[in-house]
Amino acid sequence: MVQPHGAEMLQTHALEDEEAKIGEYRRLLGNLPTVNRATLKALINHLFRVQLFSGENQMNTHNLAIVFGPTLFQTDGKDYKAGRVVEDLISHYVKIFNLLFLGRSMTKR
Repeated sequence: MVQPHGAEMLQTHALEDEEAKIGEYRRLLGNLPTVNRATLKALINHLFRVQLFSGENQMNTHNLAIVFGPTLFQTDGKDYKAGRVVEDLISHYVKIFNLLFLGRSMTKR
C-alpha cells in the first residue's frame, strides 16, 4: 500500500525533529498514487479512532502499530521500523493529514 515509497518512509521514523518528520511523511504521502493515499488515510483514521478507546479495548498506538506495521510495509515483522512508522502515522495523524481534531467526541455504542 505504501509502495513505492515504503523504504523512504521506513527511514523517516529515525528523524529526531518531529516537525521535520511530519513534513517528510506529508511529502512522501503526497507522492503516493491517489487511491493508495486515500486508503492509507482511511486506515490510519480508523486506527486513530480505535486508540482513542485504548482504555476499553487495550489497543493503544503501540499495539496497533505492531499488528499493522508489517502488513502495510510487507515486511517479515522482525524489523521494528514498520511499526514505528505506523505508530508515527497514528500519533501524528491530525498533523500529517492536515485535519482539525476536536477531541474524543465519538459516542459509545
